[in-house]
Amino acid sequence: MDLDAPVADEVSRLYALAPEGFVAARNATAKSWKKAGRSEDAALVAALRKPSVVEDAVNRVAHAAPDVVDRWHRAMVAADDAQSATIGGANADALRHALAELRSATSALVDAAVEALGDATKRTAIESLVRATTLAGAAQLRRGVLGSATIADAGLFAGAPMPPPRAARRSPSTHATVDAAAAPDAGERHPSTDDAARPTPDPQVHQRERERERRAQLDERRTLLEQRCDATAYEVEVARTRRDTAAGALTAAERDLEMATRELEQAERAQVAAREELEAIVEQLP
Repeated sequence: MDLDAPVADEVSRLYALAPEGFVAARNATAKSWKKAGRSEDAALVAALRKPSVVEDAVNRVAHAAPDVVDRWHRAMVAADDAQSATIGGANADALRHALAELRSATSALVDAAVEALGDATKRTAIESLVRATTLAGAAQLRRGVLGSATIADAGLFAGAPMPPPRAARRSPSTHATVDAAAAPDAGERHPSTDDAARPTPDPQVHQRERERERRAQLDERRTLLEQRCDATAYEVEVARTRRDTAAGALTAAERDLEMATRELEQAERAQVAAREELEAIVEQLP
């Protein structure tokens, strides 16, 4: 969500507030801006979602300890770059190092968020939220406005290069064709001299050469698969935590929907009662 500076500053201010004061402050800003003729800005602010408890904990860190969040963000970018390079055929050591730094930076961010919240029971939920945050959502986290906009889901390996193509293997029939073409014409051979000068092929040597070639091909394939496994391991982990986080969010949303429905019913009953009372007063007027 690209916002003008004044709107972005107000969004940042709102998400720095405690969740219990968010709705009142948001509504007050939207009402004030609408009266001032800033209808579009007022609509944007009015649509802002109240952050969850764990989102608020991470937002607090972004506002109070930006260096912790900046380290996490640098680690996220480095891991993404290393993953793309590894999928493209680079050595996987850089990816392993980047993932180790990302785990360390994530742990530091989670520790800070738990401390800011003051509730150790929320550690797992906070960790799941941070680990499920993709680069698309990193901007929200850095600004301390998690929850302010829906994050588009970029597919796994989005933007990553394709693995390098493997060299085509020559089939035995190709070898035979080339050998036959390169051999001298049968009419020009001199069995008495050529056959005597040519050593008899050693079947064991030939077998060893074939085994070495096959081993080299297997080693190449193994290296490629190891690189692919290293590159996908973190994505699998992220996808799993995002699924768990989404399941938790769905449960929370269902509870919020149930509560909102009850509040709506109460408000509607209160509205009916107020109208009836108003009608009764109007009837009593001369």
